[in-house]
Parts: sequence; C-alpha cells; structure tokens
Amino acid sequence: IGFVVAFIRIRYLKETIAEREPIGRDIPQLFKESYSSVFTSIKWIFKNIRGYAVVAMLLAFCGNLVVPFWVVYAKQVIGLSAYEWGLVLLLAGVVKTLMSFLIGNLVDKLGPKKCMTIAFTLAIVPMALYTQATSFTQVVAIYVMLVIANSFLWISSPVFLANSVPRPMRGRILAALGQGTNVGVSEGGYTSGFLAFIPMSLGSLSGGFIYSLYPAYPWLIQSSMLAVALILSIRVMRETEKTQE
Repeated sequence: IGFVVAFIRIRYLKETIAEREPIGRDIPQLFKESYSSVFTSIKWIFKNIRGYAVVAMLLAFCGNLVVPFWVVYAKQVIGLSAYEWGLVLLLAGVVKTLMSFLIGNLVDKLGPKKCMTIAFTLAIVPMALYTQATSFTQVVAIYVMLVIANSFLWISSPVFLANSVPRPMRGRILAALGQGTNVGVSEGGYTSGFLAFIPMSLGSLSGGFIYSLYPAYPWLIQSSMLAVALILSIRVMRETEKTQE
C-alpha cells in the first residue's frame, strides 16, 4: 500500500507554486539555515499561536497516555474479544469516512477554531464514560462518538495552522508543531512536530505506570485535559482575521 501511495503522489500530485528557488549546491547552507532558525520558529509560535501550541502539546502528552491502552482495557476490563474490538474499529472507521465529508464542509463554513471547540465538547464525556462501559454495544456507541469528535479535530487543526502561518515559514512551523492533533483515539492520522516530541515521550513513559495504578486513570486524565483544552481554545486561541498567504 505504501508503494501504491508513493506512486500516486509522484505521478499525480502537482505543485501549486510554479516557481521555486533552486537548491543546487547550497545543501550545506540549507542545513545551517534550518537548524539556526529553530529558535526563531519557536519564538514566532509562542508570540503568534501560543494558544494552539499549548493545546497541541497538552494533547500530545495525554494522547500517549491513553492511545496504547484502548484495546488492553477493552479485553482485560470490559471483556471484549479481539473480534469484537475489530468490529468496533470497523464501525468507527465507516462512520469517520462518512462524517468526514460533512465535517470538512463545516470547517470551511464555521471556521477551524469553532470546530475544534466542538471536538473537545463532544469528546469530554464519552472519554470518561469508556471507563464505565460493560458491553460491546456501549463500547461501539462511545468509540463512535469519540471518532466523530476526533474527525472534527484532525480536520480543523491543520486548517487552523494553514490559516495562521505565513507561507514562507509554513514548513518550519509545521516541523515544530506537526500537522494537527487528535482527542486521543487512533482513528485519524497526523504527523507530530519536535515541540510535541517531549510531551509525547513523557506520556509514553508514564502511561504504563499510570495504567498499572488504576486502569481507568488514563481516560479520566484525558477527559479532564480535554476540558482544559476546551477552555484554552475558547479563551486563549486566536483565529487570524485574514488567512495567511
């Protein structure tokens, strides 16, 4: 599948910017500029989009607390079989695919910030309710709701970044923050940046320990942090009045 995707991208993707500066023999200079501009990029981020940066790093930490343990909790605590968990993912994937068309349109109409707040609002309660689930049907309902919330977030968060970051430095900012974030479920891919690496690592490091203390803790912590992210997205995040070019 990877080879097929690579072929499609090489064969059919077209640059939207016709003229590019040739690199030629300037690769050593490119390395120097890339790494010397790291602190400049960080400074720009915390001056212009610090609300988003804080939310992204918070979710990176908490997401890595909970994501590895969904199936573990489903099998060990709720008692689902591997086949039932596969059905949960299948049904959630179908819903995600169907809802993505609608959500993408809503992001364009409502704006990415509003859709991010919708995502957090939809996810807070189901994230905590997963710890109370006792049946396959309950798990399906909870996970589908979380996947819908996640679709709002992983579609709207990269749009927020694209709208907020000027094109000449967009690559460097995405390298720092990644291409989006999620609510803590595995549905919906995104690429993380170097600013998210430390909180992600800390989340992975502490996740097993927290789960061993009490299996429900990762979901309760994630639910609480989603509430914090909701407040931050409303109070701290600022959308640009005009899309950056």
